[in-house]
Amino acid sequence: MNIKHFILKSLKYVAAISFATFLMALTPSKIPCGKPDIENRTQTIPTDNTASLEQIEKQAFDLVNKHRKSIGLPAFVNKDYIVEQARQHSRDMASGKTGFGHDGAAARLDIISKSMKEMKGGAENVFYCTGNYDNLAGSAVEGWLKSKGHRENIEGDYNLAGMGVAKAANGDYYFTQIFAKGKE
Repeated sequence: MNIKHFILKSLKYVAAISFATFLMALTPSKIPCGKPDIENRTQTIPTDNTASLEQIEKQAFDLVNKHRKSIGLPAFVNKDYIVEQARQHSRDMASGKTGFGHDGAAARLDIISKSMKEMKGGAENVFYCTGNYDNLAGSAVEGWLKSKGHRENIEGDYNLAGMGVAKAANGDYYFTQIFAKGKE
């Protein structure tokens, strides 16, 4: 399993056109896939071998919110326009249209900002899993929580989010979670 994260913080300037960005990336790391240590965080859904991508997305999103609530943070509000961007990025990585990583993150956040009245910042976590698929959602969230940059995004000062999952032809799964702070 390889993990990489990205942080893009945006501030709207005059006419809400310009973005000031801060980028930070870690080299991919490997952790076991499918055997998360997250106790009592997994919801009962079909095993990931039979679960739909939407069920996996929901489970991962709910696990992130459960973590936030456990440390006294408000849950993210799931927004379809953010989910759409997260799903498309996961599909692009799974199909090989783009490599694993954050290519196009600024453009995705720009598209998301057009659905909001005001966007003050955003971030993105990506994840992929090969091998054992016992608990994809739990593996993704556990991997993110074990990584300082991913954890900072999950625990960050964002109020909106969306999760997208795609499956590659070779069976690998790609996750994208996009975070935003702002008003709708």
